[in-house]
Amino acid sequence: DVRAALNTSVDPCDNFYEFACGSWDSATKIPNWQSSWAKQWDGVTTDVETKAVKALEKDRGPAGKFYQSCMDTATVQTLGGAPLKPWLAAADRVKDHATLVKGLADFAMADMTAFFGWWVDADSEDSSLNSFFVAQGGITMPDRSYYLDETPAMARHRKAYTKMVTNIMKLSGRSEEEARADASNVLALETAMARAMKPDDEERDEHGRRIAVAEIIKLMPTVDWADRKSVV
Repeated sequence: DVRAALNTSVDPCDNFYEFACGSWDSATKIPNWQSSWAKQWDGVTTDVETKAVKALEKDRGPAGKFYQSCMDTATVQTLGGAPLKPWLAAADRVKDHATLVKGLADFAMADMTAFFGWWVDADSEDSSLNSFFVAQGGITMPDRSYYLDETPAMARHRKAYTKMVTNIMKLSGRSEEEARADASNVLALETAMARAMKPDDEERDEHGRRIAVAEIIKLMPTVDWADRKSVV
C-alpha cells in the first residue's frame, strides 16, 4: 500500500512530498461530500476508533457520560435550544464595558472564548513552566480571507455563513426578522475583527512571544489585566 503511493520517478531530495505521495495524489479524487481527503493508516485508525466507541458505550465515568449524551439524539431533539438559555441570558446581561469584560471571562471559563483566545499551556521556551497565552481570535470562518477577499468563492461562503447563523438564531427562539438582523450583526462584527487581525503567516512568527503585564495592558487596554478581580 505504501509502495503504491510512491512516485519513484522523483528524487526525494528534490521533492519529498511528490516522491512519498505522488502516485496516490494523482490517482485520488476528493469525495464531493468531503472538504479534504488524506491518506492515513486506515486499518489502525478504524480499529482504535471501534475499540474506543465500545469502551465509551459502557463507561460510567465522565468520558462515557459525555459520549452517551452526544449520541442521545432523541433527548437532544427534545431539549432543543433549552440548554443554551442560561448562556443567552448571560449575553443579555452585557450592558456596558464592565459587564462585557465580566461576560467574556465567564464564557471563557466555560471554554467559550469570544473576540480573542486565552489558555494556559507549557511555556514556548521552557516546558517546565506553565504560561498564560493570549491570541487573536473571534471569527468563525477559517481565516480573515473569508471575510475580506472580494472573490465569488468567498462571497458564497459569506452568504452560506449568514444563512447558517440565521437558522441557528431561529432555532434559539428568535423570529425570522430578528434572526436575520442577528446574522447581519454577526457578519459585520466578525468582518471588523478580521480587518484588525494579522495574517496567519505574521501571527505564526509571533507565536509564543513573551511580553510583560505592562505590555499586554498597552496592547489590550480594554481589560484591566493588573486587577484579576475585574475578569474573574
